[in-house]
Amino acid sequence: MNHLVTLGPENTYSHEAARRFCAETGISCKIHFEKTITKVFATQQEQQSTFAVVPIENLSEGFVQETLDGLLQFPVYIQREVLLPIRFSFVANHTDLSSLEKVYVQTIAYGQCSNFISTLEQSEVVYTNSNIHSLDLLLTSPQRRAGAIIPGHATEKLHSLPTVIPNVNNYKNNTTRFIVLGLCEKNKNPLPEETVKTSVVVMDNSDHTGILTSIASAFSSRKINITSIISRPTKEEIGKYHFFIDVSGSSTAPKTAAALREIQQEFPCKLLGTYPSTENTTLS
Repeated sequence: MNHLVTLGPENTYSHEAARRFCAETGISCKIHFEKTITKVFATQQEQQSTFAVVPIENLSEGFVQETLDGLLQFPVYIQREVLLPIRFSFVANHTDLSSLEKVYVQTIAYGQCSNFISTLEQSEVVYTNSNIHSLDLLLTSPQRRAGAIIPGHATEKLHSLPTVIPNVNNYKNNTTRFIVLGLCEKNKNPLPEETVKTSVVVMDNSDHTGILTSIASAFSSRKINITSIISRPTKEEIGKYHFFIDVSGSSTAPKTAAALREIQQEFPCKLLGTYPSTENTTLS
């Protein structure tokens, strides 16, 4: 059986994305959980896991920096992406929200639910390792007046808590994009009916200037659509950045291949993969 590593514990949104990947592809996987994104990358290498699933982009919070660093550091390839609707609920062990002493929330979830959390002015915000950890802390400390931000699907089995408020995320259409990573490159030649995208990271080289101009020119001159571009500090010198780029189409398409060759003449590039695109996907 294939092995897959993702963020845990069970029932996190990363776990849900992993299960959705398995359901959509029909691939059976034994799922292993880690506590951090960096550890997910490292464990995939150490155990030679077939797949890893990590979040890369959220509708409101943008790109996940730890994932970008992992893509640069580890020899992995993006094989697929999964779009997941993200719905957070607030639960508490007391009905009087103005009396709550603590609110447990995972760091990224805080950013996505900050508007609601700001209404709990009297409560101390306690950051946790995961959304499920937030729930566990609430359930194991019933003597306190406390609340927690948790995944909406985690409320299905909660019947003992007196307060359950659904959809407390800042945006109703809150969505996170997850990527499925493999140790080898997926077939870059798509089926005729497939819509694919290619991801690449262009690394800044102190011997050259004008990296962003060169990237934009190489693709735009060939009328290749750049769907996203994000910079990440090189951590070597102020003002130096690596650029993570998504473009429409396969890396083997003549125009795309030519654009990549042009960029590689000036800057080191790492191809992250060509894989099916979820653009224009209807979420459910």
